[in-house]
Amino acid sequence: MKISIIVPVYNAEEYLSKCLESLVNQTYRNIEIILVDDGSTDASPQMCDEYAQKDDRIIVIHKENEGLSLTRNVGMAAITGDFFTFVDSDDWLSYNYVENLVVALEANDIDIVFTSYLKEYKSKSVGVTFFPEDEIIFKSSEGSNEVLRRLVGEIGDELQHPERIENLNTAWGKCYRTSKFKQLKFDDGNEIRSEDLWFNIQAFYLTERSMYINNQGYHYNKQNENSIVSTYTPHLADKFNKLNNMIEDFIGLHKLGEDYILALNSRRVLMLLTIAINEFSNQKISFWQRTKKMKTILNGQEYTKAFRKFEYGKLSCVYRIFFKACEKKQAMIVGLIISMALFKRKRLG
Repeated sequence: MKISIIVPVYNAEEYLSKCLESLVNQTYRNIEIILVDDGSTDASPQMCDEYAQKDDRIIVIHKENEGLSLTRNVGMAAITGDFFTFVDSDDWLSYNYVENLVVALEANDIDIVFTSYLKEYKSKSVGVTFFPEDEIIFKSSEGSNEVLRRLVGEIGDELQHPERIENLNTAWGKCYRTSKFKQLKFDDGNEIRSEDLWFNIQAFYLTERSMYINNQGYHYNKQNENSIVSTYTPHLADKFNKLNNMIEDFIGLHKLGEDYILALNSRRVLMLLTIAINEFSNQKISFWQRTKKMKTILNGQEYTKAFRKFEYGKLSCVYRIFFKACEKKQAMIVGLIISMALFKRKRLG
């Protein structure tokens, strides 16, 4: 069984060697490593070429800068493996990560295997798991399965942790059957937010059997996020709304049922946390201007409608206060809560 590893590379010279060393030293040897240089302006292109000269399993593709999604698509077009996975160029793998994936794939007739992972901060590692069990196999019925519904959004007890809603979305940390998913494409990240999520919604809908394993061998690098200002994304709310509308159409087209509608409704509400953090991280404008922008967002009809069916019961007190302020369109209170949270985050590093 051959595994293709796609690594989009853009100005990653600081972390690229660690990433590539973790790949070439995998205990499972039957791999191909596809490095797609997205028009890097640092030493990354030369580093990719140097590694390719030393290891014939490495393929390097140089291209003009187009962004992460289109770069991944170029990598997918080049794969020759039976399964493929993604690794971001500033992340790294434990040396037995791919071997553990292959063990699961060979023992079970599955289309996707996905894993827990570690968030790597400067001073600590934080594990991210999705289920209490170490291994679970999910079977689909008419395209519906628990993982797909979780991707769409959270319901019931899952709402206790709104901050975790994005954890499952990532394209990395998953290994996909080539024959089934190579035809899928990532949408342009300039148009929608969470293009990984949209890719996975389509993939898990097509999946007959998938498997989760609690193998924290993917190391998600959080050490390079030094500046809160750098996280600001213009028009983020619009991008989320476009994505949510695409998911709504998908649910209707495939008649996925009431649980999916409730899950998407929760997603619309919970993403206001990410949107608020984004808006109040914009240090280029005053707090009052940020508040005004947030007020405009909260006045959107999609949020007014979503709050009518939103279940507050499982939220902690702090989250309940935050989302109640959002529902009542109290942008000033929203801003104060987020500003205090950002200040605390900055102090804690």
